[in-house]
Amino acid sequence: MYLVLYRLLLQTRHHRHTKISIAHQQNKRNHRLQEQQQQRHEQFKNNHYENQQRHHQHNYDDITHDDQYNGIDDAFKDMIAEVDEENEQIESDIPMVEIDINKCPQGCVCQYARFMDLPISRWINYMNQKRESVRSANKESLSADDLLDENESSSYEGDLSYHSNPFIKQATCIIQDHTNLESLVQALPHDIRALILLYTGVSQNKTVNASILKPLNRLNTLEIRGSDQGGIRFILDTSLNFIQHANFEFITLFGSDTYKRPQNTVHPKDIFDYKPNIELMNDFDFSSNVNKGRDDQTFLVDLQQKTERHELEIIPYEVYREEVKKARMPIFYGWQRLEVLRIHSCGFRDLSWEMFLGLDNLQHLSLERNEIVELQPFSLSGATQLKTLSLAYNLIKNLHYRDLAGLFKLQVLDLSANRLSKLTELSFPPLPNLQSIDFRDNPIRYIFPAAFWIMNRTQEMFFGSKEVPLELWSNIPFKALHHLKALHIYNVTVDSLDQNIFKDLLSLEVLKLHGEIRSVEFDAFSDLSNLRELDISNCQLREISMDALMGCKYLHIINLGYNNLSYIPPGLFDDQLSLEEIYLNNNQLKFLPNSLFQHRKLKLLRLNNNPWKCNCEMSSWKAKITNQEKGLNTERCINDYLTGKKLSCRKIDGYKFNHKYAPRCENYKGRSVYYVLRKQIECGPIKIMHLRRNGTTVQRIPHWRKMQERRQLYKDRLNNKNANSNLLLWRLEKTRNNDFKKFVDQQATSYNHAQSNKPIAAENAIITTTIASTYEGEISNDI
Repeated sequence: MYLVLYRLLLQTRHHRHTKISIAHQQNKRNHRLQEQQQQRHEQFKNNHYENQQRHHQHNYDDITHDDQYNGIDDAFKDMIAEVDEENEQIESDIPMVEIDINKCPQGCVCQYARFMDLPISRWINYMNQKRESVRSANKESLSADDLLDENESSSYEGDLSYHSNPFIKQATCIIQDHTNLESLVQALPHDIRALILLYTGVSQNKTVNASILKPLNRLNTLEIRGSDQGGIRFILDTSLNFIQHANFEFITLFGSDTYKRPQNTVHPKDIFDYKPNIELMNDFDFSSNVNKGRDDQTFLVDLQQKTERHELEIIPYEVYREEVKKARMPIFYGWQRLEVLRIHSCGFRDLSWEMFLGLDNLQHLSLERNEIVELQPFSLSGATQLKTLSLAYNLIKNLHYRDLAGLFKLQVLDLSANRLSKLTELSFPPLPNLQSIDFRDNPIRYIFPAAFWIMNRTQEMFFGSKEVPLELWSNIPFKALHHLKALHIYNVTVDSLDQNIFKDLLSLEVLKLHGEIRSVEFDAFSDLSNLRELDISNCQLREISMDALMGCKYLHIINLGYNNLSYIPPGLFDDQLSLEEIYLNNNQLKFLPNSLFQHRKLKLLRLNNNPWKCNCEMSSWKAKITNQEKGLNTERCINDYLTGKKLSCRKIDGYKFNHKYAPRCENYKGRSVYYVLRKQIECGPIKIMHLRRNGTTVQRIPHWRKMQERRQLYKDRLNNKNANSNLLLWRLEKTRNNDFKKFVDQQATSYNHAQSNKPIAAENAIITTTIASTYEGEISNDI
């Protein structure tokens, strides 16, 4: 109780100082405007008087003093009207600040405050940011509870725009066991826009009826919060059709027998006709062993049993209505303007499709920490326009596609911190607009085929639990996710990553894997042509294939740190010409291919905490690359010269030099590599190596392709057929050379005879000898 009062006092002081500051700024602005008006008035009067003197001097004596200033007063009134318009426009941005001390009842604080200072507003902002933008892979995601902490500053702090963050009139009241709520509500100003009720008592019988809030018809934000020790009961005995944002924490919600419920409604099961393929296999012969292993039999039997269980749970509608009426189920039927509904830690375990029926404007729904064990079929189908749904921190063990049926506009789904153990084809209904889904802190061990076939618009997924690792098989678990851009798995186990695991992820840009991965096979990421960042750190990785990254030509960041790598194959990064950051720290590396430092765009290469064996081959290492630390992003903008507005901006990664990341030599007592190269090893002049640019458009052959061609040549030499063909060619060349020698001897003999007898014959012999020598040279070149 004292903590709540202290927070309320701090919040009151904060708003009081804010109002005083704004009022002071407003007074200064009004005083400045008055001075400007007076100066304009005097100047206008003087100018007008001079003109009258110049042009009307001949009849000046006939004009009275009052008539002289009639035109001046009319012009001055027009000028004053323009100034008043400008003043009204300025004052509209900063409303008059006041505190209704006389109208506010005892135990309440009535004040003006920024809309984004309310806890429910910060949660709205958090959900909007989560829905509209994919979170950066380099930043840790914030939890909603952190954003709802009242001691933390709002995400809109400093934004004084009245339209995006307006002032609203709010009342914060402390409720105790002896408080008369009806009298308190009647004493409140009826024009308040936000009401926060904080219960600090210990009784379990304190009741608040929704009907007592009817006089506050301008209210659009309602928050009722209890405490861990004692709760408060909120009875929905009427509809509050003017509420837009509702937040309930540590209270108990009840319905009322007198509440007007919907009549002649159609059950969602009568209009929902989707069935997954596995449900169409009811006539499947489970006794047959043809083309079916033991694991497949167990899987199909489990799915069929789950389907039959849900079919049996659908009871007649009349019986269902009687059970709901007995349980006094709370429903929000009639809250037409409701956009945000947040029910946390309220014991809201049993959900029904009637609860949210008719909430066509509801966009954000959070049901966290309610100990929900199982979702009923079509329990959320009434909120057809829902965009974000959070069921985190509950006890949900299984999901069936009827549980989330009807949410065709859903974009963000948070199922973190539940008890899900597997995902199958029966887990989800069609969610055509889903962009983000969070499965973290669920003991999910298996992802069966076709689990995400109907979620083909999803852009980011999160997996990982400390309890149970996720086992990945070569059954293409993420098939049909063609629009997925970010995949995070924080506890994965697989013996070897192969090509089939991440097949069909054609748009993936960020892939993060942590857990236990022994090796990475060739072509493991060949389908990820758009991959920008690959993180396989903390995976106990021992071996990576030379062709593992083939196809990832646009890779910018790769993290292989905190593994057990002892060897980096040459040519591993030759195909990645856009690499900017490589992390190989905390491994067992002793040597490194020098080609790593030849990447022209490389800005950071982390090599610390490895047992390096220093030698002269490390002379090409660059300290400005290995000793870099990535800092915060800096924004560079081009501003307009006159208005100062930003025309175009771009973000630039910031790097700074840090000696603690320098790689060290194990064979030189842990000294820095660069110190050893300067002081303790004589390597002679340093040879600077550069990549040669090819003048043609054809790219150079990667190292892995060269090695492949060498292996092929080696196999050809060992082939017997090739050996026989080479022997035949050798014999033909030998016979050809012997015939040529005989021809040369015959021509030389004829030349000797012709030289002594006939000059013409001698000339012909010389020509023949010249031709023969030329022919011999051509033969030798061919050989």
